[in-house]
Amino acid sequence: MFFLRYRIVSVIGLVNLSILCSNLSLAIKGGEKTDIKQVPWTVAVRTYPGEESLTCGGAILSQWFVLTAAHCVFDQKPETIVIQYESTNLWEDPGKSDPYVSHVYLSFYRNETMENDIAILELSRPLKLDGLKSKPAKLPDIEFRPKTGSDVLVSGYGDGQTMDPKDHDLKSANLTVVDLDECRTKYGPIFLSLQVFCAQKVGVSLESGDAGDPTVQNDTLVGVAAYFPKRPEGAPEVFTKVGSYVSWIQDIIKKKS
Repeated sequence: MFFLRYRIVSVIGLVNLSILCSNLSLAIKGGEKTDIKQVPWTVAVRTYPGEESLTCGGAILSQWFVLTAAHCVFDQKPETIVIQYESTNLWEDPGKSDPYVSHVYLSFYRNETMENDIAILELSRPLKLDGLKSKPAKLPDIEFRPKTGSDVLVSGYGDGQTMDPKDHDLKSANLTVVDLDECRTKYGPIFLSLQVFCAQKVGVSLESGDAGDPTVQNDTLVGVAAYFPKRPEGAPEVFTKVGSYVSWIQDIIKKKS
């Protein structure tokens, strides 16, 4: 029962997820440049060693913890992950980039099928939150699901792999939640369980580096951008439903409350 509670994605038949996760590009396509003060829970998750690179997005849970997508960090040593926050543009307004990660918490993540694509990063020292450009996101009620037809706001930086400063802007976009059964029909052999939700907007798509991006409704963290397959035409974006993991999240962040 415990495993089923946290089950997100099942695969019917043999599906090559390396193909589904191919053809990734830049940041929120069709998104609007956004001031960090509008989405102050948003962070960039960067990795070392070698040349610094943006891996994914994330959301501040507290001064000690950040929420992101599991597939971004499951194979990384914690000490190679660093958090950048309070930034509107990662190059021109870099904000703060200080604490390294001391521990990565996963919830039964399976890389082969992208199940339970959610992770908590515990930091080596606390974020210096100012309440204006950086503050924790509110958690939803247990099992909260955004209603079909309602809007959610996703924010993030993309993968930051170009030399063009504008490609390092913080961007955001409003997407409309779609019926889960309708979403399932678009994804064919990949079964989407009740622990995810789908949302879309014409002209907007999530790209490389947007995995882990926080997705909010009325300033409450309702989703984490999960994975970005080469979607069939018209298929919505998929988000891990934070409401399914609230108890797990609260148990972890209580360690340093």
